[in-house]
Amino acid sequence: MPILAIIMSFHLSSDTEIGFLIGINFLLQFFQMLLIGKIITNKNIKSFMIIGYLLSAITVFGYIISTNFLSYLFFQFLVSFSYSLHWAATITYIAQNTIPKNKGRYIGYANTSVFSGSFAGGILFSLLLFSFNSDYYIAMYFMIVFPVISSIIIFMKFKPTKINSMNSKKDIISE
Repeated sequence: MPILAIIMSFHLSSDTEIGFLIGINFLLQFFQMLLIGKIITNKNIKSFMIIGYLLSAITVFGYIISTNFLSYLFFQFLVSFSYSLHWAATITYIAQNTIPKNKGRYIGYANTSVFSGSFAGGILFSLLLFSFNSDYYIAMYFMIVFPVISSIIIFMKFKPTKINSMNSKKDIISE
C-alpha cells in the first residue's frame, strides 16, 4: 500500500483521494471476507486461491495503466477481492486440515508469511528501483511475477484434503 500511494500520487493531485483509495481497500476486504466465508467450500478452495492470486497479478498491471481516480478505485475493488479470495481460502484450508493442538501454529505461519512477504517485497522493490533508476513502472512489472508463480504452484501441487473427522474427535477428546 505505501508503494501504491506513491504510484497514485503521480496521477492524482488530491491527498484526500489517495487516502480514500488506500483506506477503502480494507473496508472492502472486511465485507468481502464475510461474503466469501459464506460461499467457500472444500470443493472451491483451490479455485479461490488461484483466482485470488491471478487477480493480484492483474491488479498490479491495472495500477501500472491507471491514470485517474475511477480506474484506481476499480483496481482497489479488484485487489481487495483478490486478497479476500486467497486469504479466506488459505485460512479455511488450515482450519480444515489441522487439529486443535496445532491450528494456531499454522495460522501463525500463514500470518508470518504475509508480513515477511511485505518486508521482503519492500526490499526487493527498493532494489529494483535502485537498479532501474527509480522507474516505478518497470519495477512494478516484476511484482506481477510472484502472484503468477503462486497460482502455478497451487494449480500444479495443491491437493485439498480434509482430516478424518474421527481423528479430529479423538484429538479433541485427548486434549
